[in-house]
Amino acid sequence: MVRNCRAEGGLEMRSTKLPYRVQRFLERFCDNPHEVFFNENGWEVKLHRYKDYNISTLYVEEVSEDFGRGVIYVRGALFWSVDLIDIFLDYGFHPEPDEIALLTDRKNWASMKRKYPAALEELEFCEQLGKEAGKKHSIDINLIVLQDEKYGYLGETNTSGMDEDKKLAIVKKYITAMKEIKEKYNDWWRKTTKKRVARFPSA
Repeated sequence: MVRNCRAEGGLEMRSTKLPYRVQRFLERFCDNPHEVFFNENGWEVKLHRYKDYNISTLYVEEVSEDFGRGVIYVRGALFWSVDLIDIFLDYGFHPEPDEIALLTDRKNWASMKRKYPAALEELEFCEQLGKEAGKKHSIDINLIVLQDEKYGYLGETNTSGMDEDKKLAIVKKYITAMKEIKEKYNDWWRKTTKKRVARFPSA
């Protein structure tokens, strides 16, 4: 079902059926409604609202970049809230905002780990999950820390010369891999609950 489509530009991209095929797959796979949007550079499919919070937030877009290079990006998050500070609070840590900002550079993780070991171990575990899933499905998935202090997974594929079926197959690989990451993370979370502090104590 097409829930929403804003035709604002990108005439060539609007002629493709791929975003709607991605939307249908996401809705079946994640059991959460998604929307299709167009802009001057391409299209995107993103979450409309949650029905199941146990499924990763997934966001797919295809953009036409300079020199006609097409790129599909697939982004996923472990939680509907992806603030990096949450990992630290789970272990009773209260880092300064400038410390969180350091995590955008992977080179700073080692020094941060000496001060906040449990939190960085979790971040490293999330990174490893992405590498394992990428290897299994022959795709690149990287854990990224953004300047706005959020984190998540990013997959990127050059789609130049691909037909829609090949593009959809790539998207399905990413979505499947990110769901597997979420499931493994949930299992690990349950097994390691005792290591964390109660941030939301019951009344």
